[in-house]
Amino acid sequence: MGGDIFRLLPTEATGCLIRIKNISCFDKKSEVINFVGHLVEICLIHVDFLKNEAYVLLHSREEVLHFMKLYYVICNNMHFIDKTKRNIEIEIYNEEEENVFWKEIVRGTNNT
Repeated sequence: MGGDIFRLLPTEATGCLIRIKNISCFDKKSEVINFVGHLVEICLIHVDFLKNEAYVLLHSREEVLHFMKLYYVICNNMHFIDKTKRNIEIEIYNEEEENVFWKEIVRGTNNT
């Protein structure tokens, strides 16, 4: 069953992959999901508190742009986020970075 998940992963860049850095203001994965989910539909999400970042695949480039326009407002309105740690950074992966990301994901899980 573990190999079946790879059929769901993109084989080429989508333009819809974002990285959220400095997620230490969130205590749980569900808080990261709620933060993103207030604005857009999430296709896939990976939260890594050790690296202090999350990767989110959205359904369209329009959703990426919508998220980029409004995430700061949502962040400020979410009272459970520690105000002193609200230094979240959002990065949209370009085509080359995204292709490398998907190849590393597949390679990393094939080695386990």
